Amino acid sequence: MLRIKDLLNPFTKVRIRDILNPIEEPERPGPSNQEDRPKKCSNCSRPAVKDKSKCEACRAGITRNSHKIREIRKQEGICTRCPERLDRIGTMCRKCNESNKERMRVYRSKRGSQASGRG
Repeated sequence: MLRIKDLLNPFTKVRIRDILNPIEEPERPGPSNQEDRPKKCSNCSRPAVKDKSKCEACRAGITRNSHKIREIRKQEGICTRCPERLDRIGTMCRKCNESNKERMRVYRSKRGSQASGRG
């Protein structure tokens, strides 16, 4: 008797009794069982925060680091988004500030159109 996998292989010799009585293999744990497991952090092996790719400790460390870098750049007079020197008062250069304003304008217009469509 042959397994179902062997029956589907065109290079195996198949007899009638093999076709009538195939050996059924038990189901192996696969992707369906993976859904129940908690997702792991992409930096370490701890479980990730729900709907995120990192655990709480790694997320806090990244936030701390970004705040430190922002403060250092602010003291040196460098833009917080690009390596340019500041040409205005604030933490972003004029170019980054304009691009951020444009991005927010597009975001608000999309959000406004979605909110009006719900009614």
